[in-house]
Amino acid sequence: MFNRKSALKLKLTHWYLLETNFKGRLEPQEEEGIDIATWLDQREAEKALESSYSNIKELFPDQTLNFKRR
Repeated sequence: MFNRKSALKLKLTHWYLLETNFKGRLEPQEEEGIDIATWLDQREAEKALESSYSNIKELFPDQTLNFKRR
Protein backbone atom coordinates (compact mmCIF):
# COMPACT_ATOMS: atom_id res chain seq x y z
CA MET A 1 0.00 0.00 0.00
CA PHE A 2 1.08 3.54 -0.61
CA ASN A 3 -0.38 6.99 -0.20
CA ARG A 4 -1.20 8.97 -3.33
CA LYS A 5 -3.10 12.28 -3.22
CA SER A 6 -4.25 11.62 0.37
CA ALA A 7 -5.70 8.21 -0.53
CA LEU A 8 -4.29 4.78 0.25
CA LYS A 9 -3.68 2.68 -2.84
CA LEU A 10 -2.88 -1.00 -3.15
CA LYS A 11 -0.33 -1.62 -5.89
CA LEU A 12 -0.69 -4.95 -7.66
CA THR A 13 2.67 -6.67 -8.01
CA HIS A 14 3.79 -9.98 -9.49
CA TRP A 15 6.73 -11.90 -8.05
CA TYR A 16 8.82 -14.42 -9.96
CA LEU A 17 11.73 -16.66 -9.13
CA LEU A 18 14.40 -15.90 -11.73
CA GLU A 19 17.78 -17.40 -12.44
CA THR A 20 20.39 -15.99 -14.78
CA ASN A 21 24.03 -16.15 -15.70
CA PHE A 22 23.88 -12.47 -16.77
CA LYS A 23 26.92 -10.58 -15.48
CA GLY A 24 26.11 -7.12 -16.85
CA ARG A 25 24.83 -4.03 -15.06
CA LEU A 26 21.12 -3.91 -14.28
CA GLU A 27 19.32 -0.67 -15.22
CA PRO A 28 16.88 0.67 -12.59
CA GLN A 29 13.67 2.27 -13.88
CA GLU A 30 14.35 5.77 -12.54
CA GLU A 31 11.12 7.28 -13.86
CA GLU A 32 9.31 4.91 -11.47
CA GLY A 33 11.44 6.05 -8.53
CA ILE A 34 13.65 2.94 -8.65
CA ASP A 35 17.26 3.97 -8.11
CA ILE A 36 18.89 0.57 -7.47
CA ALA A 37 18.48 -2.73 -9.32
CA THR A 38 20.40 -5.78 -8.13
CA TRP A 39 20.18 -9.56 -8.01
CA LEU A 40 20.05 -11.13 -4.54
CA ASP A 41 20.75 -14.71 -3.54
CA GLN A 42 18.41 -16.35 -0.99
CA ARG A 43 20.45 -15.26 2.04
CA GLU A 44 20.66 -11.66 0.80
CA ALA A 45 16.94 -11.62 -0.01
CA GLU A 46 16.03 -12.85 3.47
CA LYS A 47 18.24 -10.12 4.98
CA ALA A 48 16.52 -7.49 2.80
CA LEU A 49 13.13 -8.83 3.94
CA GLU A 50 14.02 -7.82 7.52
CA SER A 51 13.82 -4.13 6.59
CA SER A 52 10.96 -4.38 4.07
CA TYR A 53 7.58 -2.72 4.39
CA SER A 54 5.17 -4.57 6.69
CA ASN A 55 2.78 -5.42 3.83
CA ILE A 56 5.68 -7.21 2.07
CA LYS A 57 6.64 -9.05 5.28
CA GLU A 58 3.06 -10.34 5.55
CA LEU A 59 3.71 -12.40 2.40
CA PHE A 60 6.42 -14.31 4.28
CA PRO A 61 5.05 -15.01 7.79
CA ASP A 62 7.99 -17.24 8.80
CA GLN A 63 10.50 -14.58 7.62
CA THR A 64 12.07 -17.00 5.13
CA LEU A 65 11.90 -17.30 1.39
CA ASN A 66 11.21 -20.84 0.31
CA PHE A 67 12.16 -20.93 -3.35
CA LYS A 68 10.65 -23.79 -5.30
CA ARG A 69 11.28 -24.55 -8.94
CA ARG A 70 8.47 -25.79 -11.14
